[in-house]
Amino acid sequence: MGFFSWNCKSCGHPALVSNATDKGINDWMTDVVVLSKDGSRNFGEYDGYGRAGHWDYNGDDGDDCGGGEPCLYHRACWEVAGKPAYSSPSTNADDQGWFFDDGAHDLLDPRKEHAPGTLETLVAERDGRKRGYTFQKADEEADLGTYKAIRMTIHGQRVEQARGMTLPERKAEFGYDILEYADAKYEDLY
Repeated sequence: MGFFSWNCKSCGHPALVSNATDKGINDWMTDVVVLSKDGSRNFGEYDGYGRAGHWDYNGDDGDDCGGGEPCLYHRACWEVAGKPAYSSPSTNADDQGWFFDDGAHDLLDPRKEHAPGTLETLVAERDGRKRGYTFQKADEEADLGTYKAIRMTIHGQRVEQARGMTLPERKAEFGYDILEYADAKYEDLY
């Protein structure tokens, strides 16, 4: 059947699958409360396939734990909302709790107090990590010729910069007199 999810009755964000979350940002959105018409409550981590704890949505005429379409809350939202009872079914999540862009569900746990800038800091760390992984992959796929070209370009730029400096300025800037190596080949430099 594939991934599917429902939107939280309180915040409107979907129950997320743990592998799609970012620690400290929205990982709390995997812990859900499923309320059924018969008054039953089920708690657990949503798995993306209609299961959380003992609850298992079977998709044809309701679920295996109380009947009918689920009324789903993130546990944190449910607690902050005063632990409401079943009201009506939750809407289906368009992104299925898995297929969403970074930032779409960046929301801190509403049960906790957060210092100003916490979300921004966590998002910047996540984005930096992902850029780092992208750079590392590109780095691993690059050939030696690419590195030679980059290093020689940088060396050429530094030599041009150094041409307008005195010897003490060059030594202060580069730690040595770069002009001594102005015409050096790659193999002599690296």
